[in-house]
Amino acid sequence: MVASSISAGPALRAALGIEMKKLTFCVAILAGALVLMAQNARAQEGFRLFRGDPELIIPSIGVGLATTGAYFAVRNAGGGGHRITQLGAWGLTTVGCMALTPIVSGIVVQRELTRREAHVMIADCIVPFIGGWIMHAYFDAHPERDSVPPQAIKVARKHR
Repeated sequence: MVASSISAGPALRAALGIEMKKLTFCVAILAGALVLMAQNARAQEGFRLFRGDPELIIPSIGVGLATTGAYFAVRNAGGGGHRITQLGAWGLTTVGCMALTPIVSGIVVQRELTRREAHVMIADCIVPFIGGWIMHAYFDAHPERDSVPPQAIKVARKHR
């Protein structure tokens, strides 16, 4: 009787099979996004996976990994009636990623981010790789909306 309770039943094997199918589907989607980005590479610039300031790569990946870890921690947190759903965990960590990535990136580069940089980071939090690709296409089509913030003007004040 003890051995039968330890072995995995058909329900557990089916649940693991569904998780594996979801994981395979996600990997296929990411591979397809990478192929699409490679086709859009400009010949004169050469292929670059990340456009823009190279100093923004590390904070974006770091915050993305941290919020992914937070998603799995929140989703699998056991406990009484306070268990959060998968959709709730996804929403919570996505909003956290959208808030933290521009903040951490701005601290790392020590300057204000451009609209393109901020929007690409936010879109990458919602749909990794594809979101940033869509925002790059948007700002390429509308270059007037991609502004560099003006320099701050220092004003001297008289003190009495």
